[in-house]
Amino acid sequence: MGVTVLVVVAFAIGWVVLMHHPKIQYTPDAVFCRPLYKAARNGIDTARVDGTTTPTQRTEGDMNPLRCGDLRRANLLDDSVASH
Repeated sequence: MGVTVLVVVAFAIGWVVLMHHPKIQYTPDAVFCRPLYKAARNGIDTARVDGTTTPTQRTEGDMNPLRCGDLRRANLLDDSVASH
């Protein structure tokens, strides 16, 4: 029973960290956006990725879906990507 309790506690702590740490919470979205920014050759390409690319939709019918530009402005992408 002691191992089961430890596993449940570890899972609960992991869940809390995942839900409250934005860099971890948005990792799948950042993985989607990084190559798009790395492929951007100029400011126009970067602006296109900023405004039009939606990696995932948070909720069904969301009127304001998260965009790659939102992640970049919130510093949730690598520094090398943010400099484009």
